Amino acid sequence: MAPYRGIFVHGFAVDAEGRKMSKSVGNVVDPVDITHGGKDNTQIVYGIDTLRWWVACHATQHANIPVSSNVVTSSAESVHKIRIVLRFLLGALHDYTSNHNEDDLFLLDRYMLHLLHEFHHQVQNAYDNFQLNKVCILLTNFITNEVSAMYCHVIKDRLYCEPADSTQRRACQFVMSHILEIVTRAIAPVLLHLAEEVRQNNKYFVITGQQLFRSGVVMPEGDWHQTEVSRVVNLALEVKRALNKTCSSTNTQQLKASVYTSGETYCLLKLMQPEEYSSWSQLAEILQVASVRLIESKSPLKFHVELAETTECHLCARCRRYTSDKTDEPCTRCRQVLANIQPQ
Repeated sequence: MAPYRGIFVHGFAVDAEGRKMSKSVGNVVDPVDITHGGKDNTQIVYGIDTLRWWVACHATQHANIPVSSNVVTSSAESVHKIRIVLRFLLGALHDYTSNHNEDDLFLLDRYMLHLLHEFHHQVQNAYDNFQLNKVCILLTNFITNEVSAMYCHVIKDRLYCEPADSTQRRACQFVMSHILEIVTRAIAPVLLHLAEEVRQNNKYFVITGQQLFRSGVVMPEGDWHQTEVSRVVNLALEVKRALNKTCSSTNTQQLKASVYTSGETYCLLKLMQPEEYSSWSQLAEILQVASVRLIESKSPLKFHVELAETTECHLCARCRRYTSDKTDEPCTRCRQVLANIQPQ
């Protein structure tokens, strides 16, 4: 019987031109040069996590693994992007307590948990099969696209402008707390120092005194997997992509959108906006517009979006949305929030 369960074979490191490394040629790259800037400290200090990320990205993908300043710099940039998102999540959770009711979650929140459930199992499967390059791809795509560009961007109004203890704000904090925990555990085998740094600044671990690598395995809840929720939100995101193609400006907050649709598409979008017109619906949040008018039509098209500048409302100086009735005054929502803020 073999004294091991499997054998893992990695590739062979070569220089930028594909030549094997040789002291006589002078093309050997010392790992210390990457992690500590070389013996004379004249080079960029990338750190151990960048070196580990480079190994994970390339060592199992090719027979010959090129090492060059461009490749290492690219690895450092990838690690930095992940770090920025994790730092944002930590900052957003500074006042969060873990007693939130999941019944208050928006459809977008449930959709994010659905994606988190899928992400966890995909990463776990890649680790189990030593597909470390796939782990890096999954991490990069999920963190930069789903977490940062989609979810964190859309929920900023709830996070910054709703009352601190409101169900809307706590709902997105609940989701971000789970994103932070599962993503931190997903990066830990590769970016162990970054993962440990997150642990040291995460109130949950600080309170319990747990060490990340001794805290056991955390599995996403089974009921996070919701295909029907995914179907509804993906439809709303499809409308958003069509809206962005129609709009010449990157800032859509000053626009009011009219969405014409029928049949099943109309029924699904109604789940995100039961009323015909709204500035505060879940659909308006995803589309990132001043208001949405959802109109049932008899058009054969799946949906049709028309945009126009809002003239009825003005810019709210607090939330930066075009939802105020008067110029240079907060909108109704922000006036209520400000009125209930207790003086320190």
